[in-house]
Amino acid sequence: MGRHACIVIGINGYQFLQPLSYAQKDAEALYQFLIESGFVSDQCFLLTDAALGAAPGSTYPSRENILDCLNQLCQSLLQSGDVVWCFFSGYGMSDGQQDYLIPIDGKSADLAGTSVSTQSVLECFKRSPAESVLVLMDINRSQGGQVGEKVGALTMESANQLEIPTILSCRPDQLSRETSALRQGFFTSALLEALRSGKNQSVEELHQFLSHRLPELTEQHLRPQQDPVLVMHPSRKFNQSILPDSNHHNGVRSLENQEQNGSVKAASTTVLSVTQSRENSKAILDLPLSETASAVKLSESPTHPKQSTPESTLDRAAESPSNHRVTPQNPTSAPDPRQTPEASMSNKSFCSS
Repeated sequence: MGRHACIVIGINGYQFLQPLSYAQKDAEALYQFLIESGFVSDQCFLLTDAALGAAPGSTYPSRENILDCLNQLCQSLLQSGDVVWCFFSGYGMSDGQQDYLIPIDGKSADLAGTSVSTQSVLECFKRSPAESVLVLMDINRSQGGQVGEKVGALTMESANQLEIPTILSCRPDQLSRETSALRQGFFTSALLEALRSGKNQSVEELHQFLSHRLPELTEQHLRPQQDPVLVMHPSRKFNQSILPDSNHHNGVRSLENQEQNGSVKAASTTVLSVTQSRENSKAILDLPLSETASAVKLSESPTHPKQSTPESTLDRAAESPSNHRVTPQNPTSAPDPRQTPEASMSNKSFCSS
C-alpha cells in the first residue's frame, strides 16, 4: 500500500447563498484526524473560508482553487498504490443534467459556469494513478433552490459508471443537516466517531457503522432521518483498508472476519451495482426500506427511542444569521473568536499555481 493523501473542503460563508454554520469545522476536524492518522501532509489539501486571501494559489475554496488543487493532486502528486480521500461539506445543487458542488463563489443561476460538477471530480480521480479512492459528500440542499432532479441521483450514477467508491451523507430524497448541539454536521459527527473507534478501516466497515449510527444520531436529536448511501462497483474490494495500517494485517481484513464481527449484513447496505441506470438511480427514491431491488439495497435502520429533551437543531440553510456574507471584495473577514486551533492549518495546505 502506498501513501495516503486527501483533499478536504468545508464552506460556511458563501458569497451568494445563505451561510452554513459548521461545514468549515467539519472539514477541519476530519483533516486533523487524517493527518494524525498518518496521511502525508504534503499531499493533503484543506480548503475552507478560514484561508487568508482569495487569490489563485491560496486555500480559499473558490471554484478556481478547488479545481487547481484537484488537478495538482490527481495529475502531479498521486502515484501508483496511493490511497486518496475527497471530502466536501457544503451546498450541492442540480440542474437536471449534472450535480454540482457549490464553491464559496458559486451562483445557483449559473451552476455550470461557477460550480464544480460531481462528475468532473470523480473523473479526475478516475484518471489518477491512485490505487484506492474514497469520495465523501456531505451536501446540503438550499431551501428555495432550483427545481429539478434531487441532488445525489446523478452523482450516484456517475460514481457507479466510473467505479469510484462514494459515500453520500443522505439519500437524494433526504436533507443533510447540522446541529448546534454537536457543533457539527450529523454526517461528519458519525464519520469521526467511526474513524476514531479504530474499528472501521474499510469502506464496507465504515458504511456499516454509518448506516446504523447516522439514523440513530438524527433521531436522538429529534431530527428527520438521514441514511448514508454507498455507491461501489462490484469489482472494488469492500474490505480493503482506506486508512494507514494499524490493526489490519497488510491493510486488509478477510470477509470471513467481517461476517464474524457482524459487519457484513446485506440487509443494511446501500450499494449500486455496475448495472445501475439513471432510471434505477431515480427509483431509489420510491423503494420502501423493506424492499430489495436487483441493483439497489436500501439501508434498514434500527428503531431507537426518541429523547424527550428538546434542543435547538436547525437545517444548515437556516441556522446561521442571514446577514453574514463573505464578499468577493473582502473575503478575509475578521477571524471568528470561536475558531478552533485546527483552522490555522488551512494555510499550511497550499495549492501552488
